[in-house]
Amino acid sequence: MKDGTRVRLIAECRLDDGIVKASVEPVRLPPASGFASTVGAANRVRIETARTGVYVLSGPGAGGPETGSAVLADILAVTG
Repeated sequence: MKDGTRVRLIAECRLDDGIVKASVEPVRLPPASGFASTVGAANRVRIETARTGVYVLSGPGAGGPETGSAVLADILAVTG
């Protein structure tokens, strides 16, 4: 985008007063965000806990071969 922001699909799950709230939506992120700098099929996960703080994990995500393998595994699981 012209202002340097990037749009990424962000999934969020949180526990709010004992209720799990989840969403997945496109979010405009500033260029300095680690999520904005994630490219291609890479994934990034941020986990925040009250007891141990913040963890950020990143690695390869679903590209062509990975998706094909997962679909085949699902089909084999369903068909026995």
